[in-house]
Amino acid sequence: MRTTLTILALLLALPASAQSLTPFERQMLEMAGNFGSMHHLAQICDGEHNQMWRDSMLELIRLENPSREQRQRMGERFNDAYNEVSERFPYCDNPARRYTAQLADDGAALSDRMANSLR
Repeated sequence: MRTTLTILALLLALPASAQSLTPFERQMLEMAGNFGSMHHLAQICDGEHNQMWRDSMLELIRLENPSREQRQRMGERFNDAYNEVSERFPYCDNPARRYTAQLADDGAALSDRMANSLR
């Protein structure tokens, strides 16, 4: 019962726009955040020329063709995640590389869930 009340309180604390998102839209925002985090880590570990994750974000937007509002939320999530991870990992070291591997695993699992939800 306490867990249910906690979840309900968290949901009520979300902005109305976030509460109205479909599960797939939430997954797209999660993927945008993953791409933003990976973009920063790739740049510090592989060099600023590495645009793979930024390009992946642009491809996701191209393929999904989200509404203007959804696209804005996705861009904000990408940028917020990029900034959060850049504060946490200002340079490439072993913890940054371990986090990169974790994000890669998380992104693969999320991709599978998204694909399964479309079947």
